[in-house]
Amino acid sequence: MGVLPLLVSLLAVSGAEAQEIGTERTLGLGIQLGSPTGISGKYYFMGPEHAVSAAIATEFIGFADDRLTLYATYLYHPLVLASGTVAELPLFVGIGPQFWTSDLGDDFGDDFDDDAAFGARIPVGFDVNLRELPLQFSGEIAGLLPFLPEIDFSIDLSVAARYYF
Repeated sequence: MGVLPLLVSLLAVSGAEAQEIGTERTLGLGIQLGSPTGISGKYYFMGPEHAVSAAIATEFIGFADDRLTLYATYLYHPLVLASGTVAELPLFVGIGPQFWTSDLGDDFGDDFDDDAAFGARIPVGFDVNLRELPLQFSGEIAGLLPFLPEIDFSIDLSVAARYYF
């Protein structure tokens, strides 16, 4: 059985209490793994439908080894895919600015050394908000559209875990 069908079957049980994440607990801090990897935060405002996700992270593998990434993304949660006694699974989409550098540790003298880019980050993903603990797990795929120094397109894929205060 795949991970997503297992999550949906666990969440399908009805009769759950109201979720604290996004209402009573609005600030989550944790880690993000994947592309990029680093410290992740999420802040809900105006209820559980609107949030800002931010991170300071780096890249350890792939084309942009050792890149530094900073982003702040507005997220809209238009619907809950599943809700149950264990957790709920809201979908999110978003857009926001991202700044990143490339190949910080590359000392071979090529023209790509210490390049920086600024552009738009467009994520789509889902959260798993646990009912009994103030924990959130998240998975997303984000399109990156740099405007400076040149227009290009790439994709980031990451998962995160956050504790909510």
